[in-house]
Amino acid sequence: MKRSHTRRLWWADHRSISCLAVVCLIIGASAVPSWLSGGDGMAYAAPETAQATESANTVTVNDNDFASLQKALRGAKDGTKTIISLSDDYVAPEGFAHIDLPAGSDVEISVPEGSSAVLSRADGGASTSGALLVLANKAASKLTISGDFTYRDSTTLAYVGSGDGLAINGGTYTGNANADGGVIYAYDATVTIDGGIFSGNKATDGSGGAIYLNGGSLSVKNATFSGNTAAKSNDA
Repeated sequence: MKRSHTRRLWWADHRSISCLAVVCLIIGASAVPSWLSGGDGMAYAAPETAQATESANTVTVNDNDFASLQKALRGAKDGTKTIISLSDDYVAPEGFAHIDLPAGSDVEISVPEGSSAVLSRADGGASTSGALLVLANKAASKLTISGDFTYRDSTTLAYVGSGDGLAINGGTYTGNANADGGVIYAYDATVTIDGGIFSGNKATDGSGGAIYLNGGSLSVKNATFSGNTAAKSNDA
């Protein structure tokens, strides 16, 4: 199933499903969430494009080393596929803002077969309202998450900007919350989900208990959504 929209789309649900949950469309709202604006009110700007390289890059991050995970994500190169292999628990420190993926990067967070990985925030995101991973507007960046990956008890996992892409192939996303989009906040982006469990996520002030999509396209299959709620539209 694939839907393309030019208007804002969100969902929240309270049932286990195998494809798309309840969908609502409405015109309005800003394309850029408040937590991507600086104190001067200026919107987030894309990082400079990294220099292209020809060889593929694979990075293995072990031993609960969030700093190394952050370095690997920020070090992704334009024009090169970067595979980041995880097999441990990784915790963003209290007060940590977000990781900006370089413009034009193609990153896959991959958990090898037989392993598992957990990503979370030390304070559950109480000290920040932003997404942990940010793909900048009009940066042509792509993020893929695959394997036995868990993101839990934190703020939004990913902000996906205009022209960027997010692909989720499995994993568990539970207990996360933000004003809009408990797990994913996407604006004019391409979001593809093939497998995964989304449960108990919240949009505390707005819409999209699990996923908030403003324009762009969304494709979902083989995924389960349950207990995701929103303060406004489609409150379960």
